[in-house]
Amino acid sequence: MIGMWGSRRAGKTTFVSALYHEIRRRKEEESDIWKMVGQTDAANELLLRDWERFRSSKFPENTPSDVVAQPLIYEVTRPFGEDPKAQPAARSWSGSLRRMSEWLVRAGADRETITLNLFDPSGEFFSVPNRLIQDDPAATQCRNMLRSSDGLLCFIDPTRSDDNEYFPLVFRNCVLLSKLLNEEAGGSLPVPVAIVVTKADQFPDAFRDPRAFLRSTMGRAAFGALMDYCERREFFAVSSVGTGNVEGKGTDFNPLDQPEPEGVWAPIAWLLDAMNGRL
Repeated sequence: MIGMWGSRRAGKTTFVSALYHEIRRRKEEESDIWKMVGQTDAANELLLRDWERFRSSKFPENTPSDVVAQPLIYEVTRPFGEDPKAQPAARSWSGSLRRMSEWLVRAGADRETITLNLFDPSGEFFSVPNRLIQDDPAATQCRNMLRSSDGLLCFIDPTRSDDNEYFPLVFRNCVLLSKLLNEEAGGSLPVPVAIVVTKADQFPDAFRDPRAFLRSTMGRAAFGALMDYCERREFFAVSSVGTGNVEGKGTDFNPLDQPEPEGVWAPIAWLLDAMNGRL
């Protein structure tokens, strides 16, 4: 289970669709082994809906916080890792309540198939942190799914249009996640965290060095909170649409052509390795 965490319109849902399109590109350009297949109606409908919105220049709307979300389940097949120390073997990590999911790896094969569970909650739970601790079905479901997550994708949107500083928002989210994942004990997060700069096609520096870019963009206090709470971390920059493929900036832009995602698979691959003890 991978939990997705980020503000409204940070690009979480579009990231899932972009993951599919990047894997399709890899299938065409690198190896026919690559494949991503939805395992539930919700998973398949998201890909189709996002494609239609993209083609009509309408990106996904905000997900209402009162929508009780279930994990999006996909089966991803990729070429077996190039690490010579990695041996084909059955692997597992947690899923829902038992924290179990499956690596389906055929011994001696040149590919591995992963059941990928992605939890995509409303951005309101990040943008209004206290929303996460309220007593209602949507907040309860969100807390349960985050507790079941073995890794987190933390999305940072550098195009935030509000005038609030990053530190209060980021710090409050880190504190709440710490209490949630550590059963009220506090401390650093016990799971690996891929910190992802979204919409990086608008910020070339983010691709060159996402860590340095975030430190400059967020400020020392907010960046320090991420560093303090996310001990097992790595920084990434992604674009779901592709460089030079939009007109306008921030949330006021339109895609020019079909999506050409950049860097979308990298944080997923890192999390899979981190969750399975390869890092």
